[in-house]
This record gives sequence, C-alpha cells and structure tokens, in this order.
Amino acid sequence: MKLQMFFSVALVLLAYSYQSALAQDRPEGICPVISVSQVEATSTGLTLIYNVNVQGGDPSVTPKFKWTVSPGKITSGQGTAGVSVDPEGNKSIDVTVEVIGYAADCQNKAGYARLVEGPISNVFDEYGDLKFNEERLRLDKFAIALHNEPSSKGYIFVFDATDTRKSVARERGERAKNYLVKERGLPEAQIKVMSGGDRNKLMVMLLITPAALPPK
Repeated sequence: MKLQMFFSVALVLLAYSYQSALAQDRPEGICPVISVSQVEATSTGLTLIYNVNVQGGDPSVTPKFKWTVSPGKITSGQGTAGVSVDPEGNKSIDVTVEVIGYAADCQNKAGYARLVEGPISNVFDEYGDLKFNEERLRLDKFAIALHNEPSSKGYIFVFDATDTRKSVARERGERAKNYLVKERGLPEAQIKVMSGGDRNKLMVMLLITPAALPPK
C-alpha cells in the first residue's frame, strides 16, 4: 500500500512539474502591446496612411495583419504593417487592425479614428485626467444635452498620453460610456467611443453630432 501511494504521489509530482515546465516555456502566453498611428498626410491630401506598431510579444511569432476601415477604402497594404486609405470624401473614418498569431487571450486589436475635414460635430466639452467624481459632473451635462436631442449621436474621443500604456484612454472612454448608459439612461447605440491617437497628456473630448452627419 505504501509503495503504491509512493508511486501515486510521484506521478502527481511528475505531472505537475511537466505542466509547470510547459507553462514556463509556452510562448503564446506573451502578449504584445498594439497601437495604430497615422503618417503625415501626403502632398495630395487624398490618401491617408496608417501603420501598426507591435511592441513585445512572443518573438517567435510572425504576426499577420487584417485591416478594416469604415467608411472609406483600403487602396494598398492589406495584410502588411501599413495601409493606404482613401476616405472617399467622408468627413471621418475609423481604422482598425487585427493582429493574428498571438495567444487567444491577448488583446489583438487596435484602432485609430480621424476627422478628415474640419469639425462636423459640435465639441461639447473637453478635459484631461480628471477624478471620476469630477468627470461625472461633465458627463451629466453631456447626458442632458443628448436627452434633449434624441436623434443625435454622442462621441467620446479619447487621446492617449505618450507616456502611458495605450489602453488607458480607451478604458476611460468605456467607463464614461458605461456611466452614460447605465446611470444616465442613454441608449447604448447613441454613444460611441473613438480613439483620437496620441497627445502629450491624456485627454477626453465629448462631441454631439446631428443625425444627418454622424461619424461612422
């Protein structure tokens, strides 16, 4: 009986050691940080160029890239780390890249939103890195304005600080949206969070767009 118990314990320890070794050697557990940036406009101003930056991650992975743009059209670069986009006359576009090849539990998407031509929305408010109690006061006024214009759209543009991780501003935007929907009773479809790229400091911009001119 003691001998049998010894072998049982030995097998459990061996299995645990093997699983631990696999966990330590498993490269897919290493997640990259993904961000999208826009290259300065070309001389014609008709083509927009976006690049994806992948920092860290499993060095043995050769990532693949799947770009989407809405609205507009990708004219070249699909499948590579950079694309050229024709906005097709649209005043705003939202570009997203999916990075394929890393572990399934890694965040594998990043996006970039841009107003191509002059503001088509009314800038309702803008502020920096406020405490949530202070931010809620701004969001309450934003909610009242949207309730008064039920056919309008509310946009929360978030701008990352260059010295913080790329998801901070997005998390702030989603927190603001959740507050507007769950606490202020706005329809989820009336609110959209969009990335505005990088600035020196984290910034949030609230916009209200008439139904006839919604950014997509």
